[in-house]
Amino acid sequence: VLIGGDWGGGRLDTRLVKNASAKLAPYVIPTATTVSIDAATAINASATGHGNGGKVVLWSDSETTFAGTILARGGAKSGDGGFVEVSSHQLLNYSGTTDTRAPKGAVGTLLLDPENFYVNANGLPPNSDPTASAISADALVNQLASNNVVLSTLPSGTHAGDIFVDAHVSWSTGNALTLSAFHDILFMSGTQVTNTGAGNLVLRADNPGTGQGIVVFDPGGHVDYLQSTGTVSIFYNPSGFQTTKYQNPTNYFCPPCPGGGGVFVQQP
Repeated sequence: VLIGGDWGGGRLDTRLVKNASAKLAPYVIPTATTVSIDAATAINASATGHGNGGKVVLWSDSETTFAGTILARGGAKSGDGGFVEVSSHQLLNYSGTTDTRAPKGAVGTLLLDPENFYVNANGLPPNSDPTASAISADALVNQLASNNVVLSTLPSGTHAGDIFVDAHVSWSTGNALTLSAFHDILFMSGTQVTNTGAGNLVLRADNPGTGQGIVVFDPGGHVDYLQSTGTVSIFYNPSGFQTTKYQNPTNYFCPPCPGGGGVFVQQP
């Protein structure tokens, strides 16, 4: 089901998602300026008996608003969950639900991919950045119950393509959360991301590899994986001299970290 365009508006990024259903259609899908899906709408691309869940893409060049339900579940007898993207090149308002679980296989993936993206308490952009996109921490946790979730960003206009974590995000499933920013990932003061199951966390700054992007922990901002069997992976461009910074990169794996922020993980 393709509404308003194909994956990434027809420009897929295979570095973001590894899923059998995440591939472009063999023909061009024209892109929409805006897409709006109301709360009464259900989109179902699930497998029935044997098979993987399908692909659902909602895409716009300007603004996507989604309040409905998307199902891309694996088959009841075999198959993995499918691939769902709800994105816009600029502004995304996501308040619906997606389910890519698979009774007999691996869970699928939900991709949300606008410009600057905030994870905060109310799901609204801050007054300082009113044209950015946002998702509430509660909504993100609800999606992590039924999907691997990828939050990604693209630059446009005055937006550099940053991800801001400004709320506590805590989930207990084995599903993975990936934050993949075109530019920086910033953990605001006092915020945390916690998993108590087997869910992996990937923090990928500078996802195009242009050399412009870091992961920043403000004082008290941290990742807590002390009770998790999952892994934390951080990809960023270290600070320092060009000739030595990759041999001796900034260390995020502590405690304690300077300023009280960082990543808390079990030692092997």
